[in-house]
Amino acid sequence: MSQHERRGVSLGTVFMLALTLMVVGACAIVLPRLMGPFNISLEDRAMLSSTNMNEALPALVMSDIPLNVASASPAPTASHTASPAPAETVPPTEAPIVAEQVNGSVMLTFAGSVNMDDLTRKSGYYSDSKKYDFTENLSLIASELDSDCTLVTLESITDPDGNVRQIPNAPDEVMDMLAAANVDMVALGYNRAFERGQEGASATIAQASARGLETLGLYDSQEDAQRLRVVSIGSIDVAYLHYTTALTNTAKRQLNTDDASWAQPVITVGTAGAEQIAADIRLAREQGAHLVVVSLNWSGSDSLTTTSTKMKTFMQALADAGADVIIGAGTKAVREVTWLIGQREDGTSRQTLCAWSLGSLLNGERNNGNVTGMLLHVQISVNGSSVNFERVSYTPTYIWRFKQDDYYRYRVVASDQPAPDGMDSTQASNAQRAFENLRKTLGNSPITLRIR
Repeated sequence: MSQHERRGVSLGTVFMLALTLMVVGACAIVLPRLMGPFNISLEDRAMLSSTNMNEALPALVMSDIPLNVASASPAPTASHTASPAPAETVPPTEAPIVAEQVNGSVMLTFAGSVNMDDLTRKSGYYSDSKKYDFTENLSLIASELDSDCTLVTLESITDPDGNVRQIPNAPDEVMDMLAAANVDMVALGYNRAFERGQEGASATIAQASARGLETLGLYDSQEDAQRLRVVSIGSIDVAYLHYTTALTNTAKRQLNTDDASWAQPVITVGTAGAEQIAADIRLAREQGAHLVVVSLNWSGSDSLTTTSTKMKTFMQALADAGADVIIGAGTKAVREVTWLIGQREDGTSRQTLCAWSLGSLLNGERNNGNVTGMLLHVQISVNGSSVNFERVSYTPTYIWRFKQDDYYRYRVVASDQPAPDGMDSTQASNAQRAFENLRKTLGNSPITLRIR
């Protein structure tokens, strides 16, 4: 047999096998070191897997977990409020309006009539300026007229298109006189108020409003006539109502021509008139009035005396209807002040102060007691539903007349006070006599002289 046919392991094969074994051994040593501490990782996993997670962490509810909504979902740059789902519509139930329970006190002052007759008009004219100025006429009692609300009756109108020399028209400067004397409200309704028609009434109201004076008893529109005159003094609301008891034939014709029956409330002294006023008092109460004042002008009704049964019955009906104060004017002379006990619809009784007439505050006549008047001052406290008259007093007034620059001048003075500068002894005696006559007229009236 030849040498090529012999079988065995060559040296090359042995060398490759040895080299392979060396590489495998080296890998077994190097690879574990490159992979790091593998046995520690396994131990950590084993420890965590054996822990009870429910015992290791506190129990939480959703309210305990702070949610940062802004980080999760950024707020939009424009704000937006989602509209709530529409609720079921429930018809509102009407409840009666009840006056708010209040606690406070008010001082109210009332004066008689200012009548701008021809003599009074001339007294305010000054030839050097050719203008009217009446501000001095009431200047000596301006402090007496100052109160929370002062009401004066004006028996004239100020129509700029009318002749001021023809009554009932008067220069509009009369409103300056009232404003300067601390008057707050002017009762315009009297028997001749509508003789110049709606234009005259509207012009008069406009002149008063321009001076900051509230008006009542004469109106320039139906809306104005329906507006309740309420004066808010602190937390107390005082409602004022005014009525005329008679009209001249000229005034009646003008009301019919202008179809303006609403422009001037006219009532009859009797059941119908009392019911009309009672309805207005009830409305004032429903609108929240704590006190109600009823003002009446008797101009043209001279036959209505304070002693007549008809008048007493009428006044008692107003007290029963809820009037707290009743004020009369337009009779020229002062009449007594009395208390009435009103029997209200709820069964309660309440005092009503009734001044039958406050007489004349300013006019040019010198007869029939026209030179004497009075200011009525009423201090009333309201505590819840209780109304108390704390003080009822008066200031006696006298219309002082003197001659200057060929004109008579008039100044209204407090007749219980010392004579003012310039008053002569005759006029001082007349003022004192007027005061004594007033005291006799008031008689046993529950009213005292105002203490200054």
